[in-house]
Amino acid sequence: LETKAVTLHAKIKGRFRTVDAEGNVVSKIYDTTPGRMIIGELLPKNVNVPYETANQEMTKKNISKMIDTVYRHCGQKETVIFCDRIMALGFAHACRAGISFGKDDMLIPDTKLKLVSDTEALAKEYEQQYNDGLITQGEKYNKVVDAWAKCSEKVADEMMARIKAVEFEDNGRQKPMNSIYMISHSG
Repeated sequence: LETKAVTLHAKIKGRFRTVDAEGNVVSKIYDTTPGRMIIGELLPKNVNVPYETANQEMTKKNISKMIDTVYRHCGQKETVIFCDRIMALGFAHACRAGISFGKDDMLIPDTKLKLVSDTEALAKEYEQQYNDGLITQGEKYNKVVDAWAKCSEKVADEMMARIKAVEFEDNGRQKPMNSIYMISHSG
């Protein structure tokens, strides 16, 4: 990491040392990332808290599960120490990352125009139903609001699907993750 040969999120094979049921130190090779290796080093050395606990995407939910695993198998003291170390690591990397985003990070889905035009047509249809006396003003309002809410949700879902995609440079190295995805997904 310090020589910038790899990034925190690069896919690597890494050797991780932990303890087995008898208390012996054992090494195992994992498909992982340097960032996960750093988090794994913070885990208490306990047979019931394997490296797999940290070798996953660090979403809010998975971080909560990891802390719960440490608490259940190592107790309150180890959990507090672990959480303090995770917090310090998070602050250090958040400051160092200097993550920002601009309009170019917002990838507009190719289907947005069609979704918007379909929703506009639906709104016109509801207006016509109201004019024909088939639905009330309140029903028309609710249907239009619901249609636009669904449209917004579909556009947002498709944008998130595009920005979370892993991209590679011509030389095969993984491009950095999209800032918006990283910010929204990490909590």
